Amino acid sequence: MTLSSFTVLSRTLSLAFIFPAFCLVGNNVYAEHDHKPANFIEETHPLTGKIWDVTGQQYIARDQLLQKALSSDYVMLGETHDNIKHHEGQAWFISQLSQKKPGISVAFEMINQEQADAINNTQDLTTGKLVDILEQTQSGWEFRKYYQPVFDSIVNAKLKIYAADLDRSTMMNVVSKGEQHIPDNLKKLIENTPLPVDQQEALKLEIESTHCGLINERMTRAMMTGQRVRDAAIGTNLYAIKSSDTRAVVLIAGSGHIRKDRGAPMYLHAQDRDASILTIAWQEVQAGVLDPKGYTRRWSEGELPFHYVIFTPAMDRPDPCEQMKNHMDQKKFHGKKTGE
Repeated sequence: MTLSSFTVLSRTLSLAFIFPAFCLVGNNVYAEHDHKPANFIEETHPLTGKIWDVTGQQYIARDQLLQKALSSDYVMLGETHDNIKHHEGQAWFISQLSQKKPGISVAFEMINQEQADAINNTQDLTTGKLVDILEQTQSGWEFRKYYQPVFDSIVNAKLKIYAADLDRSTMMNVVSKGEQHIPDNLKKLIENTPLPVDQQEALKLEIESTHCGLINERMTRAMMTGQRVRDAAIGTNLYAIKSSDTRAVVLIAGSGHIRKDRGAPMYLHAQDRDASILTIAWQEVQAGVLDPKGYTRRWSEGELPFHYVIFTPAMDRPDPCEQMKNHMDQKKFHGKKTGE
């Protein structure tokens, strides 16, 4: 497949909530336990390594961006989950922030509270011990393969880890059983932070495209609700972490969760209106697209929905829609067709 056809996949709620054996994570669809070696393309692309200031419409140096991060209360680091270049960049920021701004904490979309408590209570913590704790749960996240640079930076700086997302069981109930299972505090927050109609439609189209047109209207609506609940939960959890004795909070999450227009920053701002929130997204380059403005289409916006974007080589992946189609075809043997 072409990179352009891949890049619409997937910054939304995972099908893993409905089909646990299949993960749609970040911008990657893959079968669980697929441990093929990472191959990169477009490593010599002219944008690779450049940092784009979306508001200023100019390139800036890494140290300039670090200064922005140092003055922020919340630093959201958005990623494509299976691109280790993104995690290496996140690790650098965590290391620098921990040295220059003591008292920071790190929250993860992909770590639950039980895991975070186990990690924080482990004596003589090493990256190996941390990963072992995480991989005791078959969550589909490939921590050992992709996240070790981030964990190295956290362990070296002796930082506390927090869960950012809603717990899986509650999320599954919301998606499969309906809005009545949304926690009351999140329901109120979502009601008081409405999405404009154009953003609702954009979210709907994104979910449809990221799931390759293979899900029906009911599933699409459920995932729209799930996405908003997750973003509201992330915003709420970050605010709670910052309200404790933490000087600043760093978030590690898929880039879709940190978009300013309808992601976690919107719900965080609704609760902490005076806070300084910085969003940095690592973005895979695309062959022939040399202008940062050319990357807006994949986000369904007229401009990139982040404060800053860091361009990296892209992963060379199999066709995720073909993988998903094969998986959905197999499901037909166990019941009705997906669209029924």
